[in-house]
Amino acid sequence: MKQGTRTAPPTFGPPPTVPGGDFANLTDWGRVVANDLADSPKYLISLTDPKQPEEPALEKTLISIRARGHLGDEQFQLTIGDTTVQTFSVQSSFQTFTFTSPAVVNASDIRIDYTEVLYDDGQDQNLVVDFIEVNGNRYESESPTTFSTGAWLNGSIIPGFGRGDTLHYSGYFQYDMLVP
Repeated sequence: MKQGTRTAPPTFGPPPTVPGGDFANLTDWGRVVANDLADSPKYLISLTDPKQPEEPALEKTLISIRARGHLGDEQFQLTIGDTTVQTFSVQSSFQTFTFTSPAVVNASDIRIDYTEVLYDDGQDQNLVVDFIEVNGNRYESESPTTFSTGAWLNGSIIPGFGRGDTLHYSGYFQYDMLVP
């Protein structure tokens, strides 16, 4: 069989015309590049329809947050950049919350904001965030690359890196940050 000869269904229309080759059995699908070297033609055939432009891949980001509250009635906000995109209510056992961004989001653009503070008659609201996942990549809240405010450490609230997975006061976790 001659190299480049292919039998195709006749419903695809007439074959393309390319000098130097026998394309009688090819359809008009794809692009054909012929290079005739020393009477030994080599053909590269792409099976894309040139009449149908390729649609660009949609860039989305799946964000998962594993969190719980101490009392079970806490809320937190997912913030991307400077925009709060969703508010979640947590229970006292861990749950996984998800959000799909229609755009590409880096972990360093994500904040988990906790703004509720209640201490009443021994009842203390706190938010525990075990980790977030960004398109399957996990970022732990207690990691040395996670910046937090609102975490109680050594007797006071001091912002910094790797302060644990609990926000005891109004504050946030910001993930995959460069440590100064």
